[in-house]
Amino acid sequence: MKGKIIEIAKTLSLEETALSIIEFNEQNLSDYRKSHILQVSYFSYHLAVRENQENDDLHKKSFLAAMLHDCTKERKPQFHYDLFKKHGVEEKYSGFPVPVLHSKSAGLFAQDQFSIRDPEIDEAISCHTTGKIDMSDLAQILYAADYLGSLEFEAAQSSFNENDLSSLCLEKVKKSMTHLVKANHTIHPDTFEYYNSLAGKS
Repeated sequence: MKGKIIEIAKTLSLEETALSIIEFNEQNLSDYRKSHILQVSYFSYHLAVRENQENDDLHKKSFLAAMLHDCTKERKPQFHYDLFKKHGVEEKYSGFPVPVLHSKSAGLFAQDQFSIRDPEIDEAISCHTTGKIDMSDLAQILYAADYLGSLEFEAAQSSFNENDLSSLCLEKVKKSMTHLVKANHTIHPDTFEYYNSLAGKS
């Protein structure tokens, strides 16, 4: 998969940035998380191309958002709180469940570590765990790709081939809610609202 990601990066003229992120992830993340990020990046790019073949900006941002979305996933809670304080957003994210914190800190970390500052990428990363109603195309693509990244590759490819973007997002939010209920975790209100918005269209 790493080779496929580098080829995509070359296509998008993002090889240097991608290699920098891959190197960081290889040094700081578990094997599972590294593999997950690569697969999410693969499908995020291909979803973006499928949704809008001519929009190179969407292709690039979908790829970068995916490469970065879990870069702080395995950090301890205090890491996120310190980063929020550094960027002056500790009150904004006060009270968020611990499993959600990485989605709020990853965009900030990307600014510090890789000098990637883009509001659309930040927004997509920020809601890739909870989802929310009225997400941008970019955010929906990352949300769906995160679901595909949780499956075995062949199953993910089949799901990609058989489902449109809205259907993939619905599968992701259902899987997320089921996991949270089984783990006896709280479900963020954004997730409930997003599920209801999608289920009403199915």
